[in-house]
Amino acid sequence: MVVASLLITACYPADPPPLTAPAVSMSTTLAAFRGDGYQHGPVGSATRDVVRDNALPVSLPDGYTMQVYSDTTSMPGASAFYFQTNSASLSPPGDPSATLEAAPEGHPVALLPWNADELAVAESGAGYVGVWPTGGAWIPPSVAGGNRVLLTYQRVRVNPWVTPATFSVIGQGVAEYAYPGAAAAIANGIGATRLADDLFPNDNALVMGSPVFHKGWVYLYGCTLGTTCYGARAIPTNVTSAATWQWFDGTNYAGTKAQRRPLAGVGEFSPPNVVWVPALNAYAMTSSRLDNKLAIRWATSAVGPWTAAQVVTIPGCTVTSAGGGCFGGVVRPESAANSLVLSYASYGTFRTRLATLGVSATPR
Repeated sequence: MVVASLLITACYPADPPPLTAPAVSMSTTLAAFRGDGYQHGPVGSATRDVVRDNALPVSLPDGYTMQVYSDTTSMPGASAFYFQTNSASLSPPGDPSATLEAAPEGHPVALLPWNADELAVAESGAGYVGVWPTGGAWIPPSVAGGNRVLLTYQRVRVNPWVTPATFSVIGQGVAEYAYPGAAAAIANGIGATRLADDLFPNDNALVMGSPVFHKGWVYLYGCTLGTTCYGARAIPTNVTSAATWQWFDGTNYAGTKAQRRPLAGVGEFSPPNVVWVPALNAYAMTSSRLDNKLAIRWATSAVGPWTAAQVVTIPGCTVTSAGGGCFGGVVRPESAANSLVLSYASYGTFRTRLATLGVSATPR
């Protein structure tokens, strides 16, 4: 495996020097509200009455951005009511406020449909299994195992009929989507194929997600509820095989799962979302705190090292985790050198929000 790592790395240019400061400076850490109901689609559209939370972006090769959402349903009071646990849409280049998708009878297409066992749980009335996307990455066709979007997801048994609601992770998986181009995706809906439902058996306290493709490898990131965060990587052809994943061992990505060590300087309550921001020539790692704050770290390489966190206050969120605290925060790839575009979800409201924050790119 070490020889393979050296061969893959040799095919790509060296990473830029690590950042000694965050990629941007901020005159204020209070983000400005840009739009609510971003998940609905325009007035008069078939998706106007759809609500859903989370909105994790995936950059596609034609400049479009795919959003992958979690719980997706009709708005309260809307007819006819329906519920599914995921969906996806496209945003055209440079316009993260637009959502384009097929919506037969006003229902977006399920990205990762329930299997028979999961559907039976929902129909029993004893809660449901959330099949919740945790991110995606485009793998280019020049790479073995490429020309597809790789998606990660977690499967969570949810009982909303008790107070507080209970959540139990029962598996985490990998899926693929063969992107046919924007026109076909919008016309036919975005549906992925589940490849592995239990990628890391007996290790679900640590949810690994937010895949990033970098220099021949797919990287995943995750945190335990104790705010200890880890990283792992595999080549695209091996992503469904747990034994082939290499874990960060405290020095580099060469360890087994048993040898994994925490990522230095990274620790938040929620799993981090990592996105390449082209305008800043850097990766942004965003972690939510289930309140009204986002922590943003920066790196020039998917392996880090990551800078110290910049903590941003986001609008429309409560300061506690219950009833409106926010999660799923991410720096969107449409961000510019003078403005970060942020999206995040409000717990318990099925709302995804957009905000912007004026910044200045740090000279390098």
